[in-house]
Amino acid sequence: MRQKFIIILFLLSPIFCIGKVRFYTNYDEAISKANEQNKKVFIDVTAKWCKPCQDFSRILENETVSQKLDNNFVCLKLDEKYNQAFLSKHDINAFPTLIFMDSKENIILRTLGAPSKKQFINLLNDLEKIEAEIDGKVIELIERKNENDVVEFMKIAINGKSNYFVEKMTLDIIKTSPFYRDVIFKNFGNMLDTALISSIMALKDTTLVQNPKIRDQLALSYLTKMKPIGLSNINMIANRFQDFGFSNVPSLKAYFASYYAYNLDYFNDDKNTDAQKKSFGENLLFYYPNCQDRELVLQVLQYLCKSQDPDIPFFDRLLPHLQNLLNDLPDEYQIYDIIGVCQYMTGNKAESPKSIAKAHELSVKNSIYYKPAINVIR
Repeated sequence: MRQKFIIILFLLSPIFCIGKVRFYTNYDEAISKANEQNKKVFIDVTAKWCKPCQDFSRILENETVSQKLDNNFVCLKLDEKYNQAFLSKHDINAFPTLIFMDSKENIILRTLGAPSKKQFINLLNDLEKIEAEIDGKVIELIERKNENDVVEFMKIAINGKSNYFVEKMTLDIIKTSPFYRDVIFKNFGNMLDTALISSIMALKDTTLVQNPKIRDQLALSYLTKMKPIGLSNINMIANRFQDFGFSNVPSLKAYFASYYAYNLDYFNDDKNTDAQKKSFGENLLFYYPNCQDRELVLQVLQYLCKSQDPDIPFFDRLLPHLQNLLNDLPDEYQIYDIIGVCQYMTGNKAESPKSIAKAHELSVKNSIYYKPAINVIR
């Protein structure tokens, strides 16, 4: 009867108590309270038909469990029937699922099934112990300034702990100790995930952003992590660099080129449609000033010039950069790629007379090198 009463309260009330612990039933309210109280969040995802869930509720009544939860967490119970969006977002399909997260909604730990009282108390103790160890180790590392120490500690954190603890430790070290910034990125830049790199990039109030060497390494790591996501993120990447002041760092041009070079494999893959490849070409041309890999630009131009599709509206983007191409690529091989662009334009005279006139003007200005291009346009 008591369990039925708890379940009824859980379904009807936005806040209810199990033992000495208050449980929220609204996710947003729990997150807000966690931010207000500077606590983490414990989430018990349950189902009213689930017998192990009911067994676990009895464990939550234990005084030791209640005290540990109440001291360190804002607690949340979510019934699967009324929280399908949360279940879908976190791919939850078995109950109970127990989730520990910080107030910024970063998952610290997730476990499936109903632990025993002893197992759950040990789990809570381990979470406290790991965080205390990390806080203490960070302070110790910062004071000792020993490169080998931080390398070994990062290895342990990356291999044995959740991303939450790796992120917390790395951010704490980077914010506090400029000495270790080079150490971390030299040894672990490619192992840190995109979310962590984004967090580091957001540290605008530190000297991190003003340090060109570290800034460049951040950008390279970020690009490396973004590569598999594909073309749809080119604009987002460029905007993020601009937001954090990276766009004027000369070496980032090479990083952009590396990103595009990676995607050239995608560009040459016959599995991808012409529309996808043309979209890639447009984006490359649009960001041409940030790409110093001239050979890559030419390969993309060669591909685009093979098509006679009059509906590709990228010439307005291309023409502002054509002058740069003419200036930068004076050897004979590259001349004929520019001719190819002009040939493409002449195939669209009716659709793009302004483009052809502009191309002719640019060719005349560069006639000492590009007389063949003038002949093509005429």
